[in-house]
Amino acid sequence: MNSDFLKTVQKFLGIISFFAAVVLIGLYFLFSYLLSNDPFLWSKTFYSLGKDVSNALIPTLIILSVSLLLLKSLTDFFENQRDEKLIDDIARRTLDEVKPYFNNDWKTQDFFKNKNWKLLFQNHKKVTVVTHYFDSWISSHSKILEAFLKKGGELEFILPDENNTEHLKIIASRFNKSPIDIKTKINNCKTKLDGIHRKSNKKGTIKIVHSNKFHWNFFMLFDEKLLIISPYEGNVDVSSDSPALEFSLIKNDQVKTCILKEIQSLRS
Repeated sequence: MNSDFLKTVQKFLGIISFFAAVVLIGLYFLFSYLLSNDPFLWSKTFYSLGKDVSNALIPTLIILSVSLLLLKSLTDFFENQRDEKLIDDIARRTLDEVKPYFNNDWKTQDFFKNKNWKLLFQNHKKVTVVTHYFDSWISSHSKILEAFLKKGGELEFILPDENNTEHLKIIASRFNKSPIDIKTKINNCKTKLDGIHRKSNKKGTIKIVHSNKFHWNFFMLFDEKLLIISPYEGNVDVSSDSPALEFSLIKNDQVKTCILKEIQSLRS
């Protein structure tokens, strides 16, 4: 059963309902005319017959009306199902067209808070983080970072130059904070990373770079094989709710070269 079939049935019942209504209205006016004249025997007989027909047509018309309403609901339901399927098909085809540009190695995983950070750090040896600041995230994932360093991991953080007032003002405007607040958060990153390094018995390495070049995107690069990137919003309330895009660089040499060039530029 589909919406086209239901529409055909709906039209058929609509026509029947229309003619039934016309007959009832015609009988009403005919009875009114007959009753206004002398009640001959034949008119009484016709009136009785017409009354029986009317009594049969009225419930039929009611049933037809209810059926039309039900068919209308069913038709709308199937049309909505068809529209949803069409949207799914369009989305799937769009995804299929985009995937070749990433060699089928990319995927979106909603938000930062949904990432499996423990697994990501367990499966890699070197991680580069390019961020404005990340102190809250560092505190929340200190155990993961500590375990990463204990196994000899290399951790690099590229942060803004805490003495570049112009950059601090731009970053502060995103969070409705003052430049001093941003400077404090940058310093908090260093302090917390040093504390984690001490807890790991100075195993592994932590490198902190203060870049004088402004960056507009968040990067996390794992072994130069996996990239997590998130564009900075103009204004945010909760940074952990930011969307993140994750994709493999193993087969994407052009993208990999571009990212490495950008990171190297921020280091210099």
